[in-house]
Amino acid sequence: MVSDCHMADIIGARQPPLSIDISPLEKGEKPEGRGGSNKTNLHSTIALSLSVYPLPMILVLNGPNLNLLGTRDPEHYGTETLDSLEEKLASMFADLSFQWVQSNHQGVLIDALHDAHAESYEGVIFNPGGYTHTSVALHDAVDAIDPPVVEVHLSNIHAREDFRRTSKVAPACVGQISGLGPAGYLLAVQYIQMQGAVAE
Repeated sequence: MVSDCHMADIIGARQPPLSIDISPLEKGEKPEGRGGSNKTNLHSTIALSLSVYPLPMILVLNGPNLNLLGTRDPEHYGTETLDSLEEKLASMFADLSFQWVQSNHQGVLIDALHDAHAESYEGVIFNPGGYTHTSVALHDAVDAIDPPVVEVHLSNIHAREDFRRTSKVAPACVGQISGLGPAGYLLAVQYIQMQGAVAE
């Protein structure tokens, strides 16, 4: 969701005022902007609309070793790769934009969370990987930002080794989805999408 303040900044500072004449046209006549003689067309109008009213953005943030998804321990994590998951989400949620970040470094993950806050993202889907069980710094980063964060795990962390059953990040999140495989990411998107619609 883009805040009113941020939207005003986009419209007022980044794009010039524009008015398109949408009155009925005579046969052969081409539409023109009321403010000048520049010709316009449907494609340019749609492109301009998308630049002024961008699609809601969701950050999909994946932590260490998730770049190996599809080949690493498929018994627990499945065979789907991050690339195929990215394609699936883009296809299923064409009315949303996704920023995908995967890193094996904690600081990069923290910076991505801060950026999602600064850019007023609609929400964050976060699989912290092994940092789930150890990182106070990631907990604090999630706790410090406005976009809702849904923690997602492909495997059921509560049915695995004792050290995996505790998440230091989850208490700062709006919720946790664990053990549903790639479907957990899809459900997290639906939740964020629903929350944005309610807020509007």
